[in-house]
Amino acid sequence: MRATAHRAAALVLVLAATARGQGPRPARPAVAAAPDSALRILNVGDYGRWKRIASADLSPDGKWATYVYAPNDGDDTLFVKDLDGDRVYTIPVGSQPAFSDDSRWVGYYVSPPERAGRGGRGGRGAPPAPEGGRGAGGGAASAPRRFELRNLATGETWSAPGAQAFAFATGSGTLAVHLDRASRADTTHRGSDLLVRDLGSGATRNVGNVGQYAFDHNGGLLAYTVDAAERMGNGVYLVDLATGATRALDAAAEDYDGLAWSDSGADLAVLRGTKTRDMTQRDNVLLAWTGLPAAGPATVYDPAGAADFPKGFVLSEFAAPRWSDDGSRVFVGIRQQEHELPKRDEPAADVDVWHWKDAEVQSVQMVRLQQALHATFASAVLVPSGKFAQLADSAMPTVDEAPDGAWAV
Repeated sequence: MRATAHRAAALVLVLAATARGQGPRPARPAVAAAPDSALRILNVGDYGRWKRIASADLSPDGKWATYVYAPNDGDDTLFVKDLDGDRVYTIPVGSQPAFSDDSRWVGYYVSPPERAGRGGRGGRGAPPAPEGGRGAGGGAASAPRRFELRNLATGETWSAPGAQAFAFATGSGTLAVHLDRASRADTTHRGSDLLVRDLGSGATRNVGNVGQYAFDHNGGLLAYTVDAAERMGNGVYLVDLATGATRALDAAAEDYDGLAWSDSGADLAVLRGTKTRDMTQRDNVLLAWTGLPAAGPATVYDPAGAADFPKGFVLSEFAAPRWSDDGSRVFVGIRQQEHELPKRDEPAADVDVWHWKDAEVQSVQMVRLQQALHATFASAVLVPSGKFAQLADSAMPTVDEAPDGAWAV
């Protein structure tokens, strides 16, 4: 613990000493300050060269550090530094680094340089994706960024083009890289290729049409959903990473969302449903497996046949399922079902109307409208009894559950 603290302090000194340059530099002799008359006046062009430090992080063993120099204009540069030695890996236009938990590997994205036509600021990328990975960067006309995996001991790299997210399994035995849907010609479904790499052997398998994926908390299992064209093969699948064996936990010509493991790593939940014609919300059921990988059929909670579920509501995919710590409850979100507006032949009006007496300006109203369109009421399903409890409603819309699931504020 003390060694890690010393290395963290060393990282702070390195960052402070090198923030003005492109990388760590040797110390230079002190020089006398120039007279005030010799100081150059800053102009607008100078501001673009100022850099900020981002993505500063330590590896779990405290021996490596990552940091990004981000200029106001131009491309970022990612550095991966050995705090006990003089090795520094410099990655132009690198971003969003993450270490494996055994501190042997680091993964990150590499974007095309700004001069190559990449839209927006250099090396930033979009916010992380809902599945817990890192978000895709660039615009529709941008060249795809690539994922890069680096062996910290040897410096050797392996890359995958067009990546939108990546994750290391607990124990660092396996890496998953989810490829970007934008690089796929068929846009009628959400799934895209998932690369699953064994970090020991380097063997990589490609799983097609993956919608969501998640490693269990022990790092021995990988669950993923399939979202394919015409819903052919849609379902939830489980991979035993030790043997490579894959089996279908559930399969149906419906949509799957909200894949979630419990903290124990043995329980899995997902929403499955389809949208009824003329309705705005998808009608979902909750599927929950306990004791994986040896579990049997899922416990199914279907609101349509449940007397304790509020009428006119649905289990919403806008709120991902979440397990209580003891695995006895799955927290979900419910939302009122609504009829779709009738289709009209006339083009829709594109006008925002704001009155000077409105309590909020138009821009705030638009943001809160989008939030309202995805708002849900917190609820819980007890597993395996299948009992349902609504926790929030319009009079008390915000509920914060304790981790054990027994109490809420």
